[in-house]
Amino acid sequence: MKKSVAKKLIITAAFCLMLALVCGGCAQSKTAVASKDFISKAQSLGLNTQDTTSDYAQYDHVVNSTSAGKIEGNAILWQADFLTANAADKAVAMFEANKDNFDQLSGNLSMVSVGNYNIYEKTGDGQFMYLGRVDKTLLYIKVAEKYAGEAKELIEALGY
Repeated sequence: MKKSVAKKLIITAAFCLMLALVCGGCAQSKTAVASKDFISKAQSLGLNTQDTTSDYAQYDHVVNSTSAGKIEGNAILWQADFLTANAADKAVAMFEANKDNFDQLSGNLSMVSVGNYNIYEKTGDGQFMYLGRVDKTLLYIKVAEKYAGEAKELIEALGY
């Protein structure tokens, strides 16, 4: 009889732990920023911004696009692209397509896929690559590794 009670307690505890882990993961989410907030945060970091929506005119699922970057003279030192899709599943598809491009490069990889967001970060081959999706938005950064710190400041400012 004691073995049966102990066994039930262990099974119940294991089930509760598993449920807590699953529910804890579901509760995690990020808040997507609007394009105007992306522009504001990028400019507060001293980055130049430009509306690039017309570059995606052939894609009916892209609502708007903005680029932010560091410019020196006439040269763009590094750039981040922020896109808003018309639906979360379209943003997920864009995330997956771009992630496949990053997979072709070697390097250290970090991936997170929880709740309403996905993050794919890779450093290698002299480059820093970051792809973040929150709801219907996508942040794409591919820069020389020496600009990784500046790019990460933008990522942090956005909460992505």
